[in-house]
Amino acid sequence: MKFINGVACRTRRESLLHIIAQAEAGTISAKDKNDARFGNCAYVYPSGNNCAVGSLFSKEQLKDIERLEMNEMSIDYVADKIGQKNIEAVTGMKLSELESLQKTHDEALQNSGFEKARQAVIHHAKDLLRTR
Repeated sequence: MKFINGVACRTRRESLLHIIAQAEAGTISAKDKNDARFGNCAYVYPSGNNCAVGSLFSKEQLKDIERLEMNEMSIDYVADKIGQKNIEAVTGMKLSELESLQKTHDEALQNSGFEKARQAVIHHAKDLLRTR
């Protein structure tokens, strides 16, 4: 991990491996139905878990997202407010890749539940690792 202007930045590969590790550890997606935000992603769930994209941000960055009332907004909306270049620099990933991970998580969560959402994120992140 490198630092740009004091901010920790991952490479694309580091981000994808981090997402996989977090999903395998069960810290991506809601823990249970009381924790869920159906219909919306949450960068930070009440339990402290994150969505796939949220797991890439520091606690300070997540606090900023919450303070700006963007915790349940799509990553393209957040990027519009915070800056696409900033998000891409922090994650090492293109906005379109982050959007696809968020969409995969949200659709699986909505249709199949928490564990299926984690598995879908792992599968999608591994697919992204195989490209580029």
